[in-house]
Amino acid sequence: PGLAAARSLGSVKLVVWARLSEHTEAGVSRARTAYRRTFAQVPDAWLVNGQSGRRYVNSLNVDPGIIQILPQAPPNLPRMVCQRERAVLYVGRLVEGKGVEDLLASQMKAQFPLTVVGGGPLSGLVRQREGRGVRYLGWLSAEALAREYARHRALAFPSHKDEWGLVALESLRLGTPVVGSPYSQAVAELVIDGSNGWVVHPDDHRAMCDRLLSVLDMDPVEFAGMSQRAVASVAGITTEEMANTMLASLG
Repeated sequence: PGLAAARSLGSVKLVVWARLSEHTEAGVSRARTAYRRTFAQVPDAWLVNGQSGRRYVNSLNVDPGIIQILPQAPPNLPRMVCQRERAVLYVGRLVEGKGVEDLLASQMKAQFPLTVVGGGPLSGLVRQREGRGVRYLGWLSAEALAREYARHRALAFPSHKDEWGLVALESLRLGTPVVGSPYSQAVAELVIDGSNGWVVHPDDHRAMCDRLLSVLDMDPVEFAGMSQRAVASVAGITTEEMANTMLASLG
């Protein structure tokens, strides 16, 4: 009803920023999907984070010509110069669906050093592992977070469903390779196997361990190349570019 009312104004251009993916919408009922198909015809344009979002919106019988990809960019974090440690970083909410349990299982199996930044209902699971290769920091300021990205050799992002995943972009921007899940649209869009990280299914603990260990034990020269490619891979995704795309869609 809100979309129809806005469109009835006639001269107003209606643009929907659909922050979703095929994975986040996998459990939507048939009735709700039918409802969405009806009102999906109302907007003049759709903005989505990536190809998965485009495919989902297109499945609602929306003209592909009015669907535009707009990768979401986080604000810039300060760049830090730190000695890289042989350790893995996790940043984000500690809730079901983020793959925290999978990451802890992988860490227990391979015994790699893991730093966890964030908070939520599953923080207790993380605290239980403290002192056994796991360091828990809670939420951090932007400066402190940037320092942790710069200190670690890899970011683990084992999400089971994520319409984007800003931390993957933050990590790549600061030169930290990402070992992440294909169920994160940011990982699916931005991570290239062996170039700036690896794409690994979160419940494949053996593969997760192997890929994280490969980054931790990588030759320094090889790691430096991967770090540089990580930065270059997201150089064009900025808040300024987001704003320009949004303004253009309204024009």
